[in-house]
Amino acid sequence: MIFYYSIATLISFALVWISYFAPDTLSFLWPEAGEFFANAGMNLLRVVLFVKPVFILLMKYTELKTITFSSLRNYLKTIRWKSWKWIWKMFLSIVYFIAALGMKYRRLLGITTFLILFTHGWINVGHWLNNSFSLASQLNAFRILAGYISLFCLLIGYITSNNFSIRLFKRHWKPIQNIAYLALLFWILHLVFLNLWEYFGHVILLIFYIACKILEKRSPGKPRASRK
Repeated sequence: MIFYYSIATLISFALVWISYFAPDTLSFLWPEAGEFFANAGMNLLRVVLFVKPVFILLMKYTELKTITFSSLRNYLKTIRWKSWKWIWKMFLSIVYFIAALGMKYRRLLGITTFLILFTHGWINVGHWLNNSFSLASQLNAFRILAGYISLFCLLIGYITSNNFSIRLFKRHWKPIQNIAYLALLFWILHLVFLNLWEYFGHVILLIFYIACKILEKRSPGKPRASRK
């Protein structure tokens, strides 16, 4: 965990450093680097968001108990294949299995999401600063300010995503991690103010996510895999 945390952070900061001090080099290596990291970060953020509610909601629809590939294979063999019910149960079991793996590595996924979005943001900052677009000018544009606020909220989650922080903050650790929901709100605002119609799907996705969270809270099931 610490090894991955350190290596991923170093790679992210190296890319940011290159974007500011040697922007032509980064452009040569990756002409659309900023856009690439934005899309990768958004896709991974979707995974981090939906893993928990999907996992909890599907717990009562599958009899799969152990999260290993062999257990999944053995469980699927016990289901009668000559019925639509088998297809449905197979689909739910596979989705549940993937969600359970996501729960197991959710903290790593969250750290990776922040570093990718951090890289996206500061690659653009380096580009703007190299083109005489001052930080003050950026903050006057709400779409950019919303992006900064979102990154700051994610930064808090990134810094506290470790066992030391869990021991330090104890029962306050989870509320600190929940600041990520505020980051989600500002990230959506960042996208909407960039181009409402292009990113309107993200607004729909946010509404769907809120519905999933409401259903999750009402679900009697408790996670069996590692929590965030």
